[in-house]
This record gives sequence, structure tokens and C-alpha cells, in this order.
Amino acid sequence: MFDPKELSVSSLKVRQIKAKLLNLFEKYLDLSDISPTDQEREPKLLSRCLAAYALVMTVGCTPEDAAKSVWDGSDDDGIDAAFIDHTENRVVIAQSKWITAGSGEPSAADIAVFANGVKDIFEQEEDNFALKLRPRLQAIGHALDVPGTTVEVVLISTGASQIAKHGTANLDRLLQELNGQDVDDTDALVSSTVLGLAEVYASLASDSSVEGITLEASLLDWSKVSDPEIAYFGVIDGLQLKEWWTVFGRRLVAKNIRHALGTTDVNLQIRETALNDPDHFWYFNNGVTLIADAAVRAPKAIGSKASGNFQLKGASIVNGAQTVSTLGRVEDEESLGRVRVPIRVILLDDAPADLGPR
Repeated sequence: MFDPKELSVSSLKVRQIKAKLLNLFEKYLDLSDISPTDQEREPKLLSRCLAAYALVMTVGCTPEDAAKSVWDGSDDDGIDAAFIDHTENRVVIAQSKWITAGSGEPSAADIAVFANGVKDIFEQEEDNFALKLRPRLQAIGHALDVPGTTVEVVLISTGASQIAKHGTANLDRLLQELNGQDVDDTDALVSSTVLGLAEVYASLASDSSVEGITLEASLLDWSKVSDPEIAYFGVIDGLQLKEWWTVFGRRLVAKNIRHALGTTDVNLQIRETALNDPDHFWYFNNGVTLIADAAVRAPKAIGSKASGNFQLKGASIVNGAQTVSTLGRVEDEESLGRVRVPIRVILLDDAPADLGPR
């Protein structure tokens, strides 16, 4: 049933997103092809900002680098942005859709054009792209020739986080064609992500710096260490880690020396265990360590150590990036809900100044 209050809240969130995206990206975007008198100037600009933010969320690059990766102009074959992530041997290809109302979704027709554009990138069909885009196309082609390179196809909008069956079918068909009909999920080199208003808003609501990230965490069988420094340890489920990765991406691990290391044998084993033996995941995994400026615990069931709800402010993962990034790409949420991961949270607010860097 239609809820006008829900629509009003969504519209407000879109306005807030608009202000922040313009502040982040407008100064870096090439807008030379959009006339100042173009009646569609603002939605075109906002769509480009949103495409750039898809890269920030997915890759963790700077706003300037993201803006420079936007495929502006005509003859883009449905591609709005593309980025070669050399750290993780990964190519990210994005399409964006600015929806002012905050409801609805990209059309199945637009998604079909995007899917065809992605295939044209793989097949290096230069004739389908503007002349100025062809050097970028060729650079991606070289990246795709490197063994171990993966591709993430991202559909981002200020609308629904889940798309209807016709749009979903277009994405599924694309993945089948690129990965092969009989390829197991653990061997797939191409994956897709859909980001909607909820994910974009949650990500932007946090400060743009890693230090500003605030995480919500429900820890099971938790305990507290008080001396010499304050820390918590316990167990967290894989679905929460996926939610963290979906919203914050590599911003979660920007302080991690190794980052997520892309597709490695270890990552493939993590994924396979999560999908095929989730109940034993805890026994095989070394867990996640994160540092946080402060932790606030909800008062519910305050006397129980079986479960605790925490808000972790200024959080960053310093060990376990492979675990979080790999679980973040697992589609089977039922299995993820059964996955249990050891976790430590080390607090820095009252600790020696050098503890975080150490």
C-alpha cells in the first residue's frame, strides 16, 4: 500500500544525498559536453556524481579519481563509469540512475543496454564507443588479459535496492554469458552488485574519511578485556560483515596494509566454506580485528554476555580484510546468516597514542 510518509522520507534523503554528492564530485567532473542552458543539466550532473560514488563505495578511491573515471558524453554504450583497481586486480564497471523521488528503479531496458555495453567492453567492440573513450576501453582490455583479474558490475540508483525480475534477468544473463553456463560460484570471475537509496544514504551518512565510519554490530558470546587496554571479543555472523562491505567497501580496510588482496586461493577457500560448510566456518577462520575510537553498547539485556548490540565509532579493520571482502560478495544470505566469525574490537580512545598505528 502506498505510504506518503515513506515517500516524503525518501525524497528528503535524496535531497541530502544530492548536496553531498555535488560537494564531493562537481569540481572534478568534466561537464564540457553539457550546456549551461541544457534543461537536463542537473539530472545529468547528478547521474555522473552517482556513478563516481559507485566507484568510491566499491573501490575506496578518492573522489577526484572516481570523477575522472566517469564516461561522460554520448556513445558510452550504457557505461557511466569504469575503474581499474590495480590493488585487487579488479575492473569495476558502473551504470547509474538518478531518481529524484527516491522510489522506483532503473528500467529493464536501461539495464539491458548496460549489459550489452559490458559485453562490448569484453569483446573490445570499439565502434560502439565514442573516439575519446577508446583509450579507456583499450586499457580495460589489457587489464582483462591479465590472469586473475575479476570484474564487478555495479548498478547504482537513488531508488530500490532490489530490482524487478526483468532487470534481474538481464544481469543474470550477462553473468551467465561472461562466466560460462556451468561455472561454479567459487570460480566466477564476473559478479554484480545493486546499490540503492538505502546503501547510498547509509554510506554518505558516515563521514567521507575512514575515521568517520560508524558500524552497528551484534556480537555473540562476547567478553570485555579491561587491562592494559580496553577491548571486546566475541563472534559475529557473516551477514553483518556483508552489510558492512556493501555500505562501506574498501573504506572499511583503508588502514589495512594488505587490503583485500583480490581473488586469491585463500579468498576462494573462504567463499567455498561460507557456501558449502557455513556451520564450520568458525573452526577454519582466523577472524577479524578492528580498531575503533569508541564503542557504545545498547542497554537491552545489559547483564547478558550471550548477545550485545554495539555501535563502533571511528572503526577500521586492521586484520581480516580477506574474510570481510570475500563474504561481502557471497550472494547466499541464508548461508551467511549461519556463518560465525571470531572478532576482536580494540578501543583507542583511552589507549596510548601509538597503539592504533602499531
